[in-house]
Amino acid sequence: MEQIVFQFLKRLKIPISSQYVETFLLTHPEFPSLLSVSDLLENLKLVHSIKRINREEIESLESPCLILPERSAKGLISVLTSSNLRKLKSEIASQSLIVISVNPSLINSTNQQKSDFFQEKIKNGAEGLLKITLIVLLGLFLFSIDSIFDFFWVMTSIFGAVVSYLIFSKDLGFKFDVIDKFCNSGKKASCDEILQSEKSIVFGFLKFSDLIISLFVFQLVILGLFVLSDRSINEVWPLFMGIALLSIPAVLYSVYLQYAVLKTWCKLCLIVSAILILQFGMLIGNFFDETIYWGVEDLLGTILLAISYPIILSLTFLVRSRTQEFNTFYQRAVHSERIKNSPKVFYDLLKQQNKAHYSPLYHELVIGNPNAPIKLIIVSNLYCAPCKVQHEEVSRLVESNKEYLSVSMRFVKINKQFNKDISSTQYLLQYWWDNIHNTEKESSLTEQLIHSWFSEMNVESFASSHPLKELKLSNEVKAMAELQEKWIEEIGVSKTPTIFINDYELPSLYTIADLHRILPDLAEYYFLENQHSNLKS
Repeated sequence: MEQIVFQFLKRLKIPISSQYVETFLLTHPEFPSLLSVSDLLENLKLVHSIKRINREEIESLESPCLILPERSAKGLISVLTSSNLRKLKSEIASQSLIVISVNPSLINSTNQQKSDFFQEKIKNGAEGLLKITLIVLLGLFLFSIDSIFDFFWVMTSIFGAVVSYLIFSKDLGFKFDVIDKFCNSGKKASCDEILQSEKSIVFGFLKFSDLIISLFVFQLVILGLFVLSDRSINEVWPLFMGIALLSIPAVLYSVYLQYAVLKTWCKLCLIVSAILILQFGMLIGNFFDETIYWGVEDLLGTILLAISYPIILSLTFLVRSRTQEFNTFYQRAVHSERIKNSPKVFYDLLKQQNKAHYSPLYHELVIGNPNAPIKLIIVSNLYCAPCKVQHEEVSRLVESNKEYLSVSMRFVKINKQFNKDISSTQYLLQYWWDNIHNTEKESSLTEQLIHSWFSEMNVESFASSHPLKELKLSNEVKAMAELQEKWIEEIGVSKTPTIFINDYELPSLYTIADLHRILPDLAEYYFLENQHSNLKS
């Protein structure tokens, strides 16, 4: 599902990274339901609608859209044009469909999403450059081969390495849509059934996929070393003949296992078997034709080369083990995040935290919607680096949840002074009072003011760019600072930044960044809670 949604958004030219889409969907508490997709679109600020239709209404839909046939094995379908809709009607048997229609013209990506998208473009560019480099090196390698027999042998090794890589990847659980479709087409065809069978395990721990990818990588490494060192490739043929002789029983066992025991076929395994038989045939043919040299001039060197195969096999086994461990860890982490991102879990944990009465203070710095159902307080130190990071995250949180969120900023007492009568905190508050308080754009200007402070965290530099009208504290600002300090002392704040949400301290398991996923549903919880309280009263 996650790849279908990403490709859908990508084709709509929406600047979003595949990692962001995958992480959002997989860690959504309702994955793989369409609610997870809808929440993703909501998070991206994409205007969309969801409805259920009959199959006969398909052609009347507006594209682009995502369609999920109900009670059907067919998964989520991406539709970009009206012509796709007409074609789709003839392919879907299900009479009931759920449709998410999307308006791609209205989108407001956050800075973080733009940054992720840019980083992914750089990564994709680097991967593309690496592929081009490998292709060029491979071309130079093939160009340096002066024998037709050597050339075709190298081509079979490359093709075998590619197919065995696909088998190895599938064995580890990676999905390739085109390959999966190829493997499962036709009667009695299932690569996964063969690869996951206990019969495919050798010596109790090695798998068929380990052996074959190691074999072809071994061939390419040995051939590459000989070509680059200007040594004659003829020296490797006796070694390759020995390995080819050992591979024939493995090929016969693989075919027997598929035909007689499991009674199903792995097409990729059959391709590998065909390549190994072809290589064996090429060596046998040249052996009788005596077109290549079969003597062993350097016995010790040949033995050392042969030892490199078990080394490559051991590395392959290590890669498999570490990848499986990572996949297990990743799946557990995804499951944990899915639970963590549940609004109900967050709400219940929040209610178990230390309670601090909100009690709006006399004239304080607020950004966001003052009437929002969720009121967040961030207690900061003006010279605290982690506070700077959290204030930046708060800005992003407000940007994407303006209708749900109000953020009040309170500051701990600090000893750093602008002069003997005014502290750094008091200077900031006085500037806010003189220039921002009660203005039409109070929220956005307050946000800019805090950003300006934390970009420098130096009162002299700040004062030069934000001069006071008069170097004197007003009675209102004195009262503001005293009330904040008194409230912080009564609550018992011992560290900065400390976050409170609707009277409760943010659970230690969560950060402000986690709230991006939770706030919309959390606002609904508080809305229902307020309704219940009103009914009781």
